[in-house]
Amino acid sequence: MLVENLPKSGLKTIGVDVSREGSDKTVFSLFIGDSLTDLFIPDIDRSDTAPISDLIADELILYMKKNDVGYRSVWIDAVGNGGGVVDSMRRRGYFVNSFKSGEKTTDLHEDGTPKYDMLRSERYSKMAQSGQQGTLKIWRHCPFLEELRRDLLAHTYEVTDKQFIVESKSKMKKRLGRSPDFSDAVVMGWREAVPEGANEISTGGSWDDLYKDSDEDF
Repeated sequence: MLVENLPKSGLKTIGVDVSREGSDKTVFSLFIGDSLTDLFIPDIDRSDTAPISDLIADELILYMKKNDVGYRSVWIDAVGNGGGVVDSMRRRGYFVNSFKSGEKTTDLHEDGTPKYDMLRSERYSKMAQSGQQGTLKIWRHCPFLEELRRDLLAHTYEVTDKQFIVESKSKMKKRLGRSPDFSDAVVMGWREAVPEGANEISTGGSWDDLYKDSDEDF
């Protein structure tokens, strides 16, 4: 799953996890096709008189332009502080997508009951499956890989008779004393269906393959 070369083609997408204060971080993720190529923490001056949401929107627009990503391919955590960033972007004509982790999943069992308790659980579960199948790739030189590894491995889950439930962000924050900002940005930027034409860099592998040599490779 760790790949040496950047993909040469594929749909570019951005995921944005928004933080306003405290130890949490605002993180942007960048995908090219099925490959995570960048994790970026914008430099936000929280002492500025401008609203934080506008400052984050400013940084996001610059990031989009730098990486040639259109607003239709941007997903922002719209729960809490992120809603202000979505509004700020849309006021400027950038009609980005809202990601609401608590929304109901549309992935159902044959009897019509949901397979997951919410969208967050569905996205994390399916992204993990893609990692195991080798259809999710990560550029070896992507920044903050150790922080991403830490976030992904910190998640717990439970399986009931009907549903797969990933630990909520609020519970994780209470348990760990921090928020999984890097993995949340990644799960929002990742697309389950890779557009035709995206380069296949490598195949095979699993989460264990990705992290087994973390001291040397990350």
